[in-house]
Amino acid sequence: MAVLEKEIGLEHLNLMQKRLEVLIGGRVINRDKMIEAAKSIDRLRRKVEGWNSVQEIRKWREKG
Repeated sequence: MAVLEKEIGLEHLNLMQKRLEVLIGGRVINRDKMIEAAKSIDRLRRKVEGWNSVQEIRKWREKG
């Protein structure tokens, strides 16, 4: 009985470890992706002179 309890306890610890890895790793990956996306947007924004996002959004809303 004691061995079974220890095995169940280890399974629980392994499950918790996997959950933490997903949570922590997911946050790091998402943060890195968000930073890369922001950098890409900044690069693209610099290339287009005279770009007015407000006017562009209004144009697409009126079409829809």
